Amino acid sequence: REILEGTGAPCGAGKRDPKAPETPAFPNPRAWYWAQVDKVTAFLNRLRDESGNPIPCVVRFFHEMEDDWMWWGPKSVSPEDFRRFCRETAEAFRRAVNGGRNLLFLYSPDRYWKDLDRYMTWYPGDDVTDIIGFDDYSIGVSNGTSTVEQKLEVTIGKMRLVSEEARRRGKACGLIECGCYGPDVVDGFYSCLLKALSSDGVRFSFFNTWGVTAYTVPARPAGIEDWKRYLADPRILTAP
Repeated sequence: REILEGTGAPCGAGKRDPKAPETPAFPNPRAWYWAQVDKVTAFLNRLRDESGNPIPCVVRFFHEMEDDWMWWGPKSVSPEDFRRFCRETAEAFRRAVNGGRNLLFLYSPDRYWKDLDRYMTWYPGDDVTDIIGFDDYSIGVSNGTSTVEQKLEVTIGKMRLVSEEARRRGKACGLIECGCYGPDVVDGFYSCLLKALSSDGVRFSFFNTWGVTAYTVPARPAGIEDWKRYLADPRILTAP
């Protein structure tokens, strides 16, 4: 709300590099936020291919917004203000980066929603969203609350809901974050993932494991073999 309204105390002072000069404080959170947006859009404008053409990029809206571990969670901002925040941000990106012609905007709650109404609570609008999906680190997880199969059926049900909503709205859809890291993840993580992606009614075109090796490469030999079988499936394409 302080970013939206231009209220709040000075913020953003300090330095990360001990050898660098200290950053002076911004007058309020709104000034701080738009300065960060300027840095990101300047970076995006520098992304060009060998022919000088802008490189397409996905801009992810403030993710997992139904959780409260971040400053855009439900204890900090209403759904109405969150939607306004995303819209203002998308409009600023479009103004600053080639009119937005090479940008795709992505909407991704976490998995802690039970129906489509809850999933769409924070949705900023079709005109500023190109891709929808959600994050789910419960795939292939075995613990005392429910079995791997039970967790996977819940995930598949949500993937079907999002697939149908994406079809209805003319959007792409995918599993935005997942991963095989942690002691509770079974060696058959990729078999579970493939089952979900290939289930009836699921039309997800992509998925992302979290961008560190531990979330992508299984920890044990049996998991590696399961991963190899997954990669050998003709329906699967991987990024270089």
